Amino acid sequence: MYSKNKYVKKDNPYFNKKIEAYRSAIKKHIRIIIEKECPPYFRNELKYALRGGHKWRPILLLAIAEMLNKRPLRVIDTACAMEFIHCASLILDDLPSMDNAKRRRGAASFHKKFGIAQAEIVSHILVALSYRLLLNNSLALKDKKCNTIKLATDTLFNISIGQSYDLEYTGKKINLRKVKLISKYKSGIFYSKVCAASAILLDRSEKEKDALLKFGKNLGMAYTVFDDLFDIQGKPSKGGKEINKDKNKTTFPRLLGIRRAQMELENYKNKAIKCLGIFKNRGFVSYITEKILFLDKVIKIKERCQ
Repeated sequence: MYSKNKYVKKDNPYFNKKIEAYRSAIKKHIRIIIEKECPPYFRNELKYALRGGHKWRPILLLAIAEMLNKRPLRVIDTACAMEFIHCASLILDDLPSMDNAKRRRGAASFHKKFGIAQAEIVSHILVALSYRLLLNNSLALKDKKCNTIKLATDTLFNISIGQSYDLEYTGKKINLRKVKLISKYKSGIFYSKVCAASAILLDRSEKEKDALLKFGKNLGMAYTVFDDLFDIQGKPSKGGKEINKDKNKTTFPRLLGIRRAQMELENYKNKAIKCLGIFKNRGFVSYITEKILFLDKVIKIKERCQ
């Protein structure tokens, strides 16, 4: 049996309001960072690089801090740092030497608007700013070992490895093991580090850190399948980016078919939710997981019963 999750059938206005509050706080903090850290002549480029998007990664990081009974705004610098790293990776991912994407977030991709050289420079600036934010947050919370900086280093390393695999296998037929390997490095590990960041920064138990790492890994894998399905079934007006751009790549639905890919997505999502079982206040984080993967209805997950 393959079926929709209950959250697809019933939205939660209270949680939706909280998500929008987090999103607004993140956008406001990003504006403050740009005004504070960047010279005036360069602000437009950074604002463009960081514009739009759902901001799911930083929202998730704040929500996990709340789940751990801490004030979310205590880790907002780290949340924004992860968004900076994400946006830097998108700029590089869109370059002609990579995916050669013309659109991102409903507008021209960064290099199409500002040029390739500026795209490379801004991606480096975003990474540098992310490290500055992580250092500030670590010192403020007396994380003397700066563990979140180690986390960010691992994240950047693994994203780069994943992109290298992606380039290597583009245009080639590969098996499911290699498809999962690319997804693990490009998205799975990134989500795992984002989800563990609050627990690491707030010095929580190893059990909690491990649970959040596994939760993030499975969520990241689920999101990859979701993104692959969107590439085939989605509408540009919904996702704000090109579709069918992965036609020369072996992705989950192109290898397994739509139905099996949907089942793979459901499987990863269920594994992710199960990892949250040790946390009492997991409802909001579980809901965000559903929201990321289903509620936006970019693709229609059909109910299938055998």
